[in-house]
Amino acid sequence: MRSIPLPTIDDSSVFGKITASKRGTRKSLLKTLEGTIASAYLEYDSHAPNLEAITDLRLTPEEREALLHAYSVETIPMRELREDLTSPINCVRCPLCGVGESSTLDHFLPKERTPQFSVYSKNLIPSCGKCNTLKNDLFVDSNTGARHFLHAYYDRIPTASFLHLDAKFDHSTILLSYSVHHVLGLDKATFDRLSSHFRLLRLSDRYRRMALEFLRGEGRSFERCYGKHKDSARLAQELAEKAEDWEATYGPNHWLVVLYEKLSKWREFCEGGFRLLSKLH
Repeated sequence: MRSIPLPTIDDSSVFGKITASKRGTRKSLLKTLEGTIASAYLEYDSHAPNLEAITDLRLTPEEREALLHAYSVETIPMRELREDLTSPINCVRCPLCGVGESSTLDHFLPKERTPQFSVYSKNLIPSCGKCNTLKNDLFVDSNTGARHFLHAYYDRIPTASFLHLDAKFDHSTILLSYSVHHVLGLDKATFDRLSSHFRLLRLSDRYRRMALEFLRGEGRSFERCYGKHKDSARLAQELAEKAEDWEATYGPNHWLVVLYEKLSKWREFCEGGFRLLSKLH
């Protein structure tokens, strides 16, 4: 979970180019909708990130289809828009999870509900296929009306350390469990949003599996640091420094930062327990 820079794309120009690439009735409909779409973009900007108040446009079925077609059918301007949004280095890794590669674009406001934003750059979040599939057309809680997910362009991830990791040995394996905690300085609405984002994207299990897979590749490095003198203090210091290095780039709530911090303070792990990593399957 992290924030990424807001796109600096001329969205009116993009919409015009996509319109020009169409034919027949769809082209005529999109041309007629240009003013309506420009107003919708202004409304989006004025409400973001709290987009629950955005109302559906009164569109005909044909207009809705044309707007959805603008995104779903690959044209040169749509391909260029996709490239512009996914190519920056800070967007390579999915901001919704921090695990997968950003191979798709997620509509923060589901395009089926609000097709006026189907090709709006600020509504298109670079994401991995897993997050895009899990998020699907979810947006708000049907009971409370509160939105479920963080907006990667507009929401600022809290600097308070809300991501927590429990770790323990269980016979011949290592058990990890990530969770979101309500810490001092985190208001209830933000905590609820973090919690639903974390839960609906199944980040606890995804972080756990990625952490164990990552650590398997670190076993020999830990062994060299531990050395023949069984220097657990040296290993703990190395782990703490790795946590600091990752935090300098990704902040305190990245799954690797939390992992290394936990391991650096886990005495049994640093005293040779890390050797169980070689037995993980």
